[in-house]
Amino acid sequence: MNLKKTLIMLTVIVFSVSMFAHFESFRFVSTAGILNGDIEYILIPGEMVTVEGFNIYTNLSNFDGAQEFLLDPAASDDYLIGTKFNYNEIHFAVLHASRNEMDHWKGTYVENYYEDIIGNTEYDFHYLDSIYDDDLGVISFEETYAGIAYGSKETMRVGFSYFRNSTKLEFDWNTTEQYNEYNVETGEELLDYYESDNLIWDNNDIYQTFLLSFYQPVSDMLMGFNLYYAPSVDHEQWLGVDTINEDFAPGATTTSYINTIDQWQEEFIANTNVIGGDLVVKQDKEEYCGIFNVNYSYAMGPRTERYYEDGISYLFETGPTAIDNWTYQEDEHISTHDTLGTYMETGMHRTSIGVKYIKKTEKVWFGGAARFSMSAGDTLLMLNYETTYTQTYDDGNGIADAGDYTSVETGSYAVEEIDNVVTHSISLPVGVEFFANNALCFRLGANTSLTWNNSFHSEKFSAYAPEEGIITFGDGTFAEYIIEDPSWRDDYEETYHGFTKRTNYYYGLGWTISENFWVDIMAFSDLTDLSGWEISANAKF
Repeated sequence: MNLKKTLIMLTVIVFSVSMFAHFESFRFVSTAGILNGDIEYILIPGEMVTVEGFNIYTNLSNFDGAQEFLLDPAASDDYLIGTKFNYNEIHFAVLHASRNEMDHWKGTYVENYYEDIIGNTEYDFHYLDSIYDDDLGVISFEETYAGIAYGSKETMRVGFSYFRNSTKLEFDWNTTEQYNEYNVETGEELLDYYESDNLIWDNNDIYQTFLLSFYQPVSDMLMGFNLYYAPSVDHEQWLGVDTINEDFAPGATTTSYINTIDQWQEEFIANTNVIGGDLVVKQDKEEYCGIFNVNYSYAMGPRTERYYEDGISYLFETGPTAIDNWTYQEDEHISTHDTLGTYMETGMHRTSIGVKYIKKTEKVWFGGAARFSMSAGDTLLMLNYETTYTQTYDDGNGIADAGDYTSVETGSYAVEEIDNVVTHSISLPVGVEFFANNALCFRLGANTSLTWNNSFHSEKFSAYAPEEGIITFGDGTFAEYIIEDPSWRDDYEETYHGFTKRTNYYYGLGWTISENFWVDIMAFSDLTDLSGWEISANAKF
């Protein structure tokens, strides 16, 4: 059986454009990925030459995930722009989507109340509590695609494209509280409490894809190779500072107060590098179109986690001359080194194979596809923990004696986490486009997917050193001790087997107003509520 007959008999898969998930046409979505639109062809440099004319894409075109709703101004804040044009046999395409949001919240809560403790119908105490919030959130999203190709439909095509997705999230939470207690009868202030809490979360994700395409007509078929490299960086950081000042005798000559400062930092960094390629064999005739596709990719990259908590201190004073100083500092360092990465992002092999067949008639285009994919990966995650606790006490008598001390506790342990994941899936999409006339067409699509998951996870201690402590007193003496608690040092493992079957349905409508302008619509089931409609308008010259 020759390849041509094989393509006609088998039902298919479309070339995977999952890396450009936000850029997709309504035709592609509403037919379950069976029928490509111009956007899908533009995203593959080797196919870009099939898109003719000078194309203009704006917010009306809605190639950003098809989530613009008609007559609903709150649907999306994305800014969209793009174009595709050619000069002789040189083709260019640029698509860009961006969104920037800033939210600033301010609020004050005041609770002012009195209390009669004795029960003589006169107030004894007055409480005043004021809480002030000042929170700022910033979201920045940018997605850009740029591609260039050389060639024509009848000749060899060579192209290159670059895709970049950047997401930045910044949140700054600030809360201050001022709380006071008063004796109503004497007017004496009994407590002056102040707390300032600041938390900053900074998250930066950058995903890139470099794609190289080679397409060559062979006889009455088209052979295509796509090679890609996709690096990504995820960086997440938490910074927190909590300050508390408590004065228990604000109006007295004898002071009694506690100051607390809690500072901590948490950081996560993941670097992932995906390399892959796919082979495409395509035969596109007036009566039918058949595609055979094989894809392979491998993801790898290290992951690093760091956690710090330090600067926790307390200061306690009593009396105008006798002063007790007690400080406590905690330093905890957690470092993570991952040689292969984690789960699906790194250390993962993925292979897929599939075919697609589309039958074309004057009134109907009907297509079906079959795709089989398998992903497998082994992850070894090494977690190394090191902790240090330091506590210092000075009884305030001005003499270094046995009443003063410094305590230091140290400990460490290492944990190995092993993950083995194997996933098999079968996807069976079908789609149809029915032309009511030269201007109007209806689209339907359905995709049934079957997924089998098998995984193994284990955690075990590879090294352990119990916490050791040493107390050094002011007179030079010291004491040593060991904190041993083996009850929590338990190894753990589990296996998982799962199966999922799911069918999703899609529909759409295309209206060709003229040879230069057309409109696509989805989600129009409620004809009385236009705000729920998804609509895209496109122009070509």
